[in-house]
Amino acid sequence: MEEAIVAMQAKARQRLERSIGTVSIEIRERPGFETWMRIGEQLHCARRLEEANAIFEMVVEHYPNEVNGWMALAALRMELARPLSALQACNCGLQLAPDDYEVLSNAALVLQRIGDLPAAEFVARKAAGAPDTAAACRLLVARICASRQKHVEAADEFAAYLELVPGDVAARIEFADVMVATRRYDDASFAYECILSSKQEMTAARIGLAFCRAACGYDEEARELLAAAHRDDPAGCAGWRPFIAADVTSGRTRLDVDRFRVAVESEAMFDCDWSRRSSFERWLYERLTNPGLLPLNDPDTPFVTLGLELPPECRRRLAENVAVRLSDDMRGVVLARCEQRKKERLRIGYLTGDMRDHPVGRLLSPVFVLHDRSRFEVFVYHSGPVVNCFIRTQAMHGADCFRDVEHLPLGALSQLIAADGIDIVVDLSGYTLHGRTGALAARPAPVQMHYLGFLGTLGAPFLDYAIVDRYVIPPKGRASWSESLVYLPGSMIVAGDRMQADVVPTSRSEHGLPETGFVFACLNATWKIEPDVFSIWMRLLKKTPLSVLWLFDGGVPSARANLIRAADRDGIDTNRLIFADRVSYDAYLRRYQHIDLVLNTRTYSGNTTTLEALANAVPVLSFAGSETQSRLAASMLQAFGETEMVVGNREMYECVAHRLASDSKHLAHVKERIRRQLATSPLFDIASRARELESAYEAVWARHRAGLPPCDIDVPAGGACSRLN
Repeated sequence: MEEAIVAMQAKARQRLERSIGTVSIEIRERPGFETWMRIGEQLHCARRLEEANAIFEMVVEHYPNEVNGWMALAALRMELARPLSALQACNCGLQLAPDDYEVLSNAALVLQRIGDLPAAEFVARKAAGAPDTAAACRLLVARICASRQKHVEAADEFAAYLELVPGDVAARIEFADVMVATRRYDDASFAYECILSSKQEMTAARIGLAFCRAACGYDEEARELLAAAHRDDPAGCAGWRPFIAADVTSGRTRLDVDRFRVAVESEAMFDCDWSRRSSFERWLYERLTNPGLLPLNDPDTPFVTLGLELPPECRRRLAENVAVRLSDDMRGVVLARCEQRKKERLRIGYLTGDMRDHPVGRLLSPVFVLHDRSRFEVFVYHSGPVVNCFIRTQAMHGADCFRDVEHLPLGALSQLIAADGIDIVVDLSGYTLHGRTGALAARPAPVQMHYLGFLGTLGAPFLDYAIVDRYVIPPKGRASWSESLVYLPGSMIVAGDRMQADVVPTSRSEHGLPETGFVFACLNATWKIEPDVFSIWMRLLKKTPLSVLWLFDGGVPSARANLIRAADRDGIDTNRLIFADRVSYDAYLRRYQHIDLVLNTRTYSGNTTTLEALANAVPVLSFAGSETQSRLAASMLQAFGETEMVVGNREMYECVAHRLASDSKHLAHVKERIRRQLATSPLFDIASRARELESAYEAVWARHRAGLPPCDIDVPAGGACSRLN
């Protein structure tokens, strides 16, 4: 069969060659635009692309006013993977025929290919007006809107396209996927069921329908759908493997509905979709307090819950469940430890996934450089992606040994730490993205601690200590931590060394801000924004004429859309919400020139943003909650001396913010006070913080050497440690 196909292809190629030869003879007799176009098209069909490109370049050189020549050249350059050159050809065609629907359609495709999605959408919408190109352009617009996460518009465009081309099953799958993204689970379920009835794209439809049924609480139906998909097409389910588990009793494939639910609700938090927030909190509470249910134990879950309101005992139980799972995964791992070495210096191993453009990397990388090399060796095990940047360079410079371990299995990572002879390992990530806490379950180091990356207990018997401060864990919160606690003086945070903006002045208009009016700001991640605090912000806008609220939407259009809708419901002109995009860190810091007051979130405060604001003499208003993640910003403000800016309830929060926005003299006084304190505050003394961490390491090591169990330890400013026995 294959030989016959090859023979047919060879004959077809011979016919093309003869045709091209015939045309070449014709050129000598009757040269002209149409003849050259025929040659180029036939060379294109024969896959002689460079020769065809040369012909079309000659055509547009000699016939620059022929639109078809430019379009043929653009199409060929796209096939040659030269999209920028193709765009140049399209622009020439558009100059000749700016309203030609086919030219517009081609230009939209090129713009999509080079990644200019806003321009591609604009051009494709213009092209969708012609009957000949309407269907293709509506599909293109729908896909572009989906890529830009403009899901509502994408759904409308897919619906319009499917009315024109109802048999396009692939587009119907995309349509259903977009409805899932907008959480229209019933509509999406109907679309997937229609696809299943056509007996096409069965795997994608089953998986999508399983997603919808699980999101609506029909767990058993979701499991059955996924089992059928996995049975008939295991390879097609590859992208869903994080949510697929083997049932240990029956051996059947099942959907890990708990992990699935957490993933769905986590996405809703990033989108500022608060419609299911309360029900998710109730579900978590039930799952963590009902002993008759299987334990929640996915390592991704604890971090998600830090932004929700849960009792501390539930957080500890969740962390302990995860720790049990990690310990079980490492059961049987036997480590070959390094031979005893002369302990001239303590060997500290930092385990982190965040030596990149990340708050933990920004804060900790300067500390590595400042460690006293006469007393300490510094090893860094980096489990995150390799991103070449200043933070990574600084961390590598500050480490005696820097190892990239992103792709190393947990057992191998644990063995590496043990073989390196690490005395104290400090986990800087915990249960966060790229964290590798599970490697510590095999006990690769004599003393194991965690610090900063995860603001809560890890609930793990294999972690001896957590590094905190007295403010973030008040006495009544002590019981929610399984680790012994090392209390740093002042605030537990360590300030980065590049937090002050450069002296380059910028105008408000450069940032999309009005030239006058008070600027409230919250540049925290969108998942930290709570509906009750957002309502306070809206009331502040009402009370403060001409004021605006500056928010960071994380490049998530759905978050921006939901926040705009929430403001509109509260009767606020939505133009008073200004959204900041991702920019370089230096450009980001320049924003603080134009901020009058930073408003912190309540359940999980903005921590690095609090440091950055203070470093640039901008007041920060924060809650003092009941748990570490809600008290860390307040801890910084207390240590900095800004006790006035720490409040205990929503009423005081609104009152203090309104006074600062309405009393310019008081605001100026607060800003001047911050400027004075910057010169002397220990909060920004990185060298002292490095010494205090070293004192903590020496204290826990002394207990280990003496054969004493871990206990709570106080680290005084710049001195030896006191122990709580």
